[in-house]
Amino acid sequence: MPIPSDPELYSHNNGLIYKELNYDKTTLVEELENLLSSITKEQNKVFDTIMGAVNSNKGGFYFVHGFGGGRIAHSRFCIPLQITAESTCNIKQNSELARILIQAKLIIWDEAPLANRFFLSTR
Repeated sequence: MPIPSDPELYSHNNGLIYKELNYDKTTLVEELENLLSSITKEQNKVFDTIMGAVNSNKGGFYFVHGFGGGRIAHSRFCIPLQITAESTCNIKQNSELARILIQAKLIIWDEAPLANRFFLSTR
């Protein structure tokens, strides 16, 4: 994935985007190269498929078994704790969170198959 330049970080005028993109790029590139050198052919095929979809703006849903981490879906997507068929995420239009989700090219949802069926409903 392309690494944003520093001017891009500041031009968004969005603290959440800045925070999400403010990482040690050199360390992540080294970690990626190290991890890619040790994955199996099957894992490499999955990686190439997902990154191909990201880089071509194709989109899609991919279910991958493996270790995850980061933020939980409830906090990132403002999902209520009690879910019903009428539940919606509480993401305000034009908020920092809404703008970062619009710009996102990839969302990794850890343990999505275990989530309540209404989490991923498109109604």
